[in-house]
Amino acid sequence: MQFNFRCPTRIFFGQKCVDTYSSELSTLGKKALIVTGGSSSQRNGSLAEMTAALTREGIRVQIFNEIEQNPGLTTVYRGGQRAREMGADFIVGLGGGSPLDAAKAVAVLAVNDISQQDLMAKNWSNDPLPVVAVPTTAGTGSEVTPYAILTVDWAETKMSIAGEKLFPVLAFLDGRYMLNLPWDITANTAVDALSHSVEGFINNRATVLTDLLALESIRIIGRLLKTMNPNDVSLAEREELLYASMLAGMVIAQTATGVVHALGYPLTYFKGLPHGLANGIIMKPHWISWPRMPRTGCNRWWRRWAVPVWQKSVNC
Repeated sequence: MQFNFRCPTRIFFGQKCVDTYSSELSTLGKKALIVTGGSSSQRNGSLAEMTAALTREGIRVQIFNEIEQNPGLTTVYRGGQRAREMGADFIVGLGGGSPLDAAKAVAVLAVNDISQQDLMAKNWSNDPLPVVAVPTTAGTGSEVTPYAILTVDWAETKMSIAGEKLFPVLAFLDGRYMLNLPWDITANTAVDALSHSVEGFINNRATVLTDLLALESIRIIGRLLKTMNPNDVSLAEREELLYASMLAGMVIAQTATGVVHALGYPLTYFKGLPHGLANGIIMKPHWISWPRMPRTGCNRWWRRWAVPVWQKSVNC
């Protein structure tokens, strides 16, 4: 048996974890740029709690709240400029997958004056600033991955940048921030997380360790998509979704994604479908029951257990 596994992000999980572990932020510097969306972080309380925590630790804060859904290069370049102007020591990404991914790109651009082409080709010489991730949806798992997905108009698709230094150094996961999340976003982001685990499990890069994480994530999300009440998702269910999304992020940090994401990106770029919904449309056909190339002799396990869980989840 041979495998390697790397997840350098320190994770704090639980209610009010930002407040409880705010002292960890003080080790990163004295100036922080918060990268977030327009209003959701204000409504769910995450922005106020993070700002209070940073201020309590003697850290100067500025807020860049211009991140749109599926952020484009123009936006992250503005964020990088803001970070340079304030002399930021680290970046805090706060929100769903879009702000978290954008925060990673801003962390690169804060210390690298490079073209869009060089950014997407990963041609930068200076290590990005440290990133702190605070997810407020349960879908991308970006808080534990080295990827940032950006909309690239000149390529007419979404593309990723990746690198060891793009792993967030800290991640704070608090299910309270998702309590008022609309059902469509809850469901779409859950399907996104599900696609990460499914794609990671059938990926040739998968290992015995990523299989454990993927199957646990599939089990949780499959059950919740079948049993959750769309009109009343409890805090306990929110926390389970957040946990499962984190596990799925750990999976793709090792394996990357596959055909589902490759086919789903055009549906998002050209048709405006939410990312998770696009993935769900791609996953619905029976391609998902195809076995991966033999690796550990667990194809029979996949057919017997994981596929039924998946089929139940998409038919709920």
